[in-house]
Amino acid sequence: MRTTSLNLIAISVFSITLSALLSPVLNISPFIPASITCFLLGVATLDLFQFQGQGANLLVDWLAGTSASTRELAAGRGWALSPCRG
Repeated sequence: MRTTSLNLIAISVFSITLSALLSPVLNISPFIPASITCFLLGVATLDLFQFQGQGANLLVDWLAGTSASTRELAAGRGWALSPCRG
């Protein structure tokens, strides 16, 4: 799993947990964070079963700034795309 995917999952879990914890303080109904969580899990499930996870790959590639031509070039030359360390 790529670093961008792990960061996206960590940010999502943190934001959902924070919204659930702060909703009573901000006088927000607990229905709102719960419904957002159910909606996002439903979309992820639909993407996984119906589109074999292509939507998640597009989202991660968009957030990582990787273009299709870069991926095709790297795949053609046998390179593995990895984040720069330095």
